[in-house]
Amino acid sequence: MYLPPQFNSTDKSIAADLMREHSFTSLISVDEAGLPFVTHLPLHLEENPVNGEGSENWVLLGHVAKANPHWRYLQARPQALV
Repeated sequence: MYLPPQFNSTDKSIAADLMREHSFTSLISVDEAGLPFVTHLPLHLEENPVNGEGSENWVLLGHVAKANPHWRYLQARPQALV
């Protein structure tokens, strides 16, 4: 994918600010048929206190309601995109 230089920031604090200011996101994974499944939900960005500071230790926290089947899809296939 072509990414123009003006949109290719390497400043991780800008990414953190963006995620904190716009915390509503789309969680995308696959269902049991291998089809994309999307849930819209708020996520909270925080540093993982166990591993110390730095963007490589960021954790996104959120919650999927039990009535939403997405949690089962994630349990079976724990890779996702937000």
